[in-house]
Amino acid sequence: MECGLPARMEWPKREMDPKMSDPSQLGKIMDEAPETIIARLRDPIPTPDGRWLRVYALADGSVQQKSTEDRMKLSTGIGTRDN
Repeated sequence: MECGLPARMEWPKREMDPKMSDPSQLGKIMDEAPETIIARLRDPIPTPDGRWLRVYALADGSVQQKSTEDRMKLSTGIGTRDN
């Protein structure tokens, strides 16, 4: 997906919103539900094409992004660009 962001970007910690209440549970989450969101960007980013983008960190170590025209749809879930 072309969104105008660099391929690798360091996000300031203040921009991240942790979703785990107990980081010591990460090992268990990785074994039982590796697709669990453990952090996300606090605020969606406007993209040059008029959409909104949010980046999510998952327990398995992957990073996912979701882009949508409706900023409110970014409050839950991850995936690819939805139309």
